[in-house]
Amino acid sequence: MLWDRAKPFLAYSWTLIPMYGIERLANYYFLNRDPMFYLISGWRLEVFILTALLGSAAAGAFLKDVRQVIVTQVAALVTFLSAAYVLCDPRVCYSTAPDGLEALRFGLFLASVVVSGGVMGVGSRGVAVGRLQAALGACAGFYAVAYYPTVFTFAGARLLPPFDPWATAAVLLLASLATSMGARSKFGRAASFAIPVASYLLLLALSSGIALGYLGSLTGTVSLTVAATLAGAGVGVGLVAARSRLASTGRSLTTALSATAIILVLVMTLVVIPDAVSGVVPGDSGQSAGTFSMVTPVYAGAYENSSQGHAYAAGVTISFRGTDPASIQADNFVSAGIGIHSAGCCVDGIDYAYRFDEYLFHSGNVSLAATGWEACDDNAACGGHSWKILLVSRSISLGAIDINRNITLEMKWSAGRILWVYSQDGTLYRTMTIYQVPQPENHDFNTGVSSGVSQSSQKAAYFYQFGVMSRYPVGHAGWKVEFVCPYLIFNGIQACAGHAATLRGEDSYWKVIWRWGEDYPNVSVSPVGSQGAVFEYSAAAPTPGFQKLW
Repeated sequence: MLWDRAKPFLAYSWTLIPMYGIERLANYYFLNRDPMFYLISGWRLEVFILTALLGSAAAGAFLKDVRQVIVTQVAALVTFLSAAYVLCDPRVCYSTAPDGLEALRFGLFLASVVVSGGVMGVGSRGVAVGRLQAALGACAGFYAVAYYPTVFTFAGARLLPPFDPWATAAVLLLASLATSMGARSKFGRAASFAIPVASYLLLLALSSGIALGYLGSLTGTVSLTVAATLAGAGVGVGLVAARSRLASTGRSLTTALSATAIILVLVMTLVVIPDAVSGVVPGDSGQSAGTFSMVTPVYAGAYENSSQGHAYAAGVTISFRGTDPASIQADNFVSAGIGIHSAGCCVDGIDYAYRFDEYLFHSGNVSLAATGWEACDDNAACGGHSWKILLVSRSISLGAIDINRNITLEMKWSAGRILWVYSQDGTLYRTMTIYQVPQPENHDFNTGVSSGVSQSSQKAAYFYQFGVMSRYPVGHAGWKVEFVCPYLIFNGIQACAGHAATLRGEDSYWKVIWRWGEDYPNVSVSPVGSQGAVFEYSAAAPTPGFQKLW
């Protein structure tokens, strides 16, 4: 009798203790500034997923009761998440994201893992699983498979370029097909269709908060994934008749889906590095933030090549002199500007980046755009996936101004706020917009180059960059951008960047996984004067990377 009472507690403990233990160890290293923190921080997520899977599968085989498994394993997750999000030192608490739902998203994902594992564990002992429990297991299996492709989509990251979003749609189609086929003989036509569809709608509702500021730009992609899920569910229901050979095949597919869901998740987190680019563009009118749309731009740039430091302000003078706006495609643009990094003060993985850009359109209209991003890496403290939030999105139209004019763009700190100011041909600076930074955050910009990155393919993070972007390559001559004296202000002293080198889009990291754009082919970058550079089309040579400018 005592042993029967102790068994649920043991199942609860062997899932909770490893997760809580590694989290406490990571917190210890973080608070003591031990370099081991970065190793443990990067692997926490995988440990949590494996612990949830193996712990729940073992609990199913040990307890042989789905209800007890769900109660014990969900209780272990609630205890762990409470410790990570609420009962924690504020310096190491996990981020709830700006929409406040990260704990729920992360918790439901881990819950889908433990329910899938628990149902598999009980089934491995030959114990019959009830209809409601089997339905819950089917929902959990689909949710676990669909989770990462969906949240990465809302985060604006692409999992398998250049096949995204079709690769995501294919995963959802197959997962929905297998789930509905497996459920058809047990639950009937309506329920087997509803299980994957309802699971995906729940996931969409919880994920949409990640895309604050650019949700409208995802309409096409989200519509595609919804259509894939509906198609998979519909085809699965239509293929399988009750008690047919396909019904048995469907049940086997559902079991296989549950068994491979976590493997797919681990592959996504361990092997597939998301293609993470922060990019938006204002409409040609440029009258309001509502005209912004999310894009994955092409980019060619340069960076301040120096050791790490901190600056009060950053700016540059830009000219499109020599450009024919008609050479730019009607649905395209050429922009020029600066981007700079600001480190988060507290939560592991969170950082900020701010941009100030001048956009030239086919019509000859010029817009200025101020944008600011909060972004997180795909680690446990960020909910187990990368995400970005567009904090600032403000644009103004200067109209069809003389493109031979010089415009100086500057971002600067003032009393915990960031100001975007600009000047035309040396006139007095005008303030375009102001952003009040959250109180706990650091109030300065990072400069220079950081070599402390975790990707083997990434050489460094380049905190202060200047460069050009387009929706897609213009692909011919007719445009030209000149940058003069990209500068920083340290302790009230303004100075042009002492050293600069070129940077291709594939290397334009401002953070561990986040870049400013994809490669912009056939762009030449030439030094002008002692501290300036000209970007323009060149059919003769590829865009240079890590080439010294001055």
